[in-house]
Amino acid sequence: SSSSGLGFGCVRSHTYPFLPISQPIQSTREAMSSASLVGCWETPCRVFFLEGGDSGVCSEDGSMSMVIEEGKQVVLSVGEGGAAFRGRLSFDGSRVIWDNGAVWSRQTSQKDLDLGGGEQPNLLSEGQAAVIVDRINEAVNIWGLSEEMERSIFEPPVQLVNENLKECLRSFMTEDWAVAIETLLNEVMDPEAKIAAIQDVVNKQLRAPLTEALNGKIDVPVLSEGMEERLFSTVVDKVLDAIVSNAVLNMEKTVFV
Repeated sequence: SSSSGLGFGCVRSHTYPFLPISQPIQSTREAMSSASLVGCWETPCRVFFLEGGDSGVCSEDGSMSMVIEEGKQVVLSVGEGGAAFRGRLSFDGSRVIWDNGAVWSRQTSQKDLDLGGGEQPNLLSEGQAAVIVDRINEAVNIWGLSEEMERSIFEPPVQLVNENLKECLRSFMTEDWAVAIETLLNEVMDPEAKIAAIQDVVNKQLRAPLTEALNGKIDVPVLSEGMEERLFSTVVDKVLDAIVSNAVLNMEKTVFV
């Protein structure tokens, strides 16, 4: 299946033949560039792209194909007679930034090795900071400078900001909420550990006052006050669990973790 938002699921169907791009690669240089797209991409679900001969790269089941054109422009074709999408490859080749704002990130083996726990020294990882630089580069154009030269200007202030974000957040936020933000952005922490850590924060900060507020506004005539409180406590627990789980798991699908 496909989506105009470029948030593809893990395609399992093998009904679509490989669809070549209408503008085939003509030069060895272009072919080598398209070969650089080979690998596992978070779309947000993982999709593996393999070499597809003269037509760039294609997904394992042949339902999607990508090719690089001049200026790191990427063209994606989806399905038989399906839509074509355009975007560009990031400076370091780790992301595709599509024209509609969606971003695909390349899955790296190092991230897989690191996943499981640990602290991130800065609020943003190196990869997350690189995404920020990409987006600044898209928004700000300095006449006469190449993309590489613009990046060399933008990267130092982004790095300085990143090095100070944790301390600055704690200057006006409670410790619990600062921990929650840091946990969401932690690239090396397992999703289940993230959910547990953020649930702890949410339970301390929201559970009791939310239960009390609901109990004060809603009256269930057939229940005693004690039974109402237990009911609302259970409802709040499940609601907060769902909020945290969805926040973490949807964050995991983005380019940011």
